[in-house]
Amino acid sequence: MMKLNFKASVRRGSPLLFGLALFLSAQLGWALTLKDLIRRSRQFCADSAYLNSQPRLTDARITDLLNEGQRYTVGHTWAFVKRTQFNLVGGTTEYAAPTDFQTSMRVTKDNSVLYEQTLDALDTDSASWPLVQGEAQYYYVRTATNTVIGFYPAPTISSTGTITLDYAVNVSQLVNSTDEPFNGTVEFKPFHESLAKFVAYRYYLLMGNQALADVYAKEFASDVKRMAEIPKIKPNYRPGITIDR
Repeated sequence: MMKLNFKASVRRGSPLLFGLALFLSAQLGWALTLKDLIRRSRQFCADSAYLNSQPRLTDARITDLLNEGQRYTVGHTWAFVKRTQFNLVGGTTEYAAPTDFQTSMRVTKDNSVLYEQTLDALDTDSASWPLVQGEAQYYYVRTATNTVIGFYPAPTISSTGTITLDYAVNVSQLVNSTDEPFNGTVEFKPFHESLAKFVAYRYYLLMGNQALADVYAKEFASDVKRMAEIPKIKPNYRPGITIDR
């Protein structure tokens, strides 16, 4: 029978206890829902029915500001990444990007990396590039009403394959009281409170309190900077547990 050797790990001063504590803190302490964030925003702004007979900010307005802060964070970090796969079809150059697509991070064809080219660069190389067919060597992103990802040369029946696309996403908006920011991504649960700091920044700016607005703006900007750094510097493993068989 398999058992988890917690005692041995703790005695040795293993990373187990530290990793477990961090995990539980993220799950139980740091994770905030929309309902929690509205309450936290009111605390930061000293704007609640307990302090003011008529709070200046409605829940709806706070929710709008929380989502604005989330959009700013996502747009300035590219920290939230998904992976999708699709097959190339002979004679088809362009493919619809996922609906939550923000920007491409890495593209491979059958495990070979494809590098991005801009449309301007392709036009400069040859005005007839859209007519070239063969084995895809590059990809491009064309932003239109619906963003598409294209491949150059265009695939033929004999040069199809599987595309793996890693892309930064536009996360879901906060709508329901139980929604969590940043699509509930575990690594970023400690930064949920940053969105309440954004609300406080906008609130104090509106109220003409530049000093407090600056305080919360700097804290929010610091959190966003840290979130942008995490995907680049975090180790490629998570603390594990020792197992006795």
